Amino acid sequence: MRSRGLLVVAGLLISGLAAAFVLARFDIRGARDTLAGAQLPPIGLALMLLAGGLALRSVRWSILLGSQPGERPTAGRVAPVMLVGYLGNTLLPARLGELLRAWLITRRCPVSLAQAVSSVVVERVVDTTVLALLASIAAIGLRAPAWIVQLSVVVAMVAGAVLGLLGAGAVGAAVRALRRAAGPAPRLSAALLRLSIAVEPIDGYGPLRMAAAAGLSALAWCMDSAVVWLTAVALSIGISPGVALLITAVTVLGTAVPAAPGYLGTFELALAATAGAFGVPPAQGLALGLLAHAVSLIPITLAGVVSAVVLGVRPRDVGEAQGLRAGDHEVREA
Repeated sequence: MRSRGLLVVAGLLISGLAAAFVLARFDIRGARDTLAGAQLPPIGLALMLLAGGLALRSVRWSILLGSQPGERPTAGRVAPVMLVGYLGNTLLPARLGELLRAWLITRRCPVSLAQAVSSVVVERVVDTTVLALLASIAAIGLRAPAWIVQLSVVVAMVAGAVLGLLGAGAVGAAVRALRRAAGPAPRLSAALLRLSIAVEPIDGYGPLRMAAAAGLSALAWCMDSAVVWLTAVALSIGISPGVALLITAVTVLGTAVPAAPGYLGTFELALAATAGAFGVPPAQGLALGLLAHAVSLIPITLAGVVSAVVLGVRPRDVGEAQGLRAGDHEVREA
């Protein structure tokens, strides 16, 4: 409880500082004037692509949840649970929506908790790796500022190494090696034992499922980048699709830090700063950040609320998901 409270406080402070920086450094009146001239047809297309990206992510999660086509829950069954998880990520600290959807999918489909948690872990790693790889290629091709190139390359290398372990089925062996190296330290040994039990299902994914997940992630990120590009078109801001991809990547990585609900402040600052690195005026960059945030956040949040009502999600479910401790029973027995 104390750590969650600290995350909430840290998130509010970081979002407050980001918002204060935006108010002090960006032209608020100019951003308002830019938003007033927004065109609706590109925004409508952006919303259609946003829905397409969500559909691809539903298919990807269904593939990761089952090794055989007959064993997989359909994308239609996992989509509402995924949307509730995204709602939780928006409203709860430390991306607890990921644990929430892992908990809920076990109630809706014949999936074990370990399988559900491992699928979410693999999904996050694949998503980060693919996005960083696409961003690094675009950054080098566009001769982006050095900090963007370095950030994308470093993230791609680290996430790619983890993805390589996943594809090779070597995660369990790596954790067991850490357990042996940890020696008799009781707390560390118990934590590593929990981790080894939690990641055990990951070693069975295999390269084909990982490749399918990576391909769907690449298509989904391209759609998300197109959403940013269409939002810029709606505001008459001239950026290329490659720049839109880089803006998407840096903004998504920026939302990994603790923030207020909805990533308010941090999202706008990351997007406007990245757009400014490619020559977009501050007022237009802020307008793009505000509109892109609204286009991506509001529909997904509303869909998450509707899905939570349909699935009958209760506050108790959130508490149970927060209290998950993978492998506690096995640890006690060991």
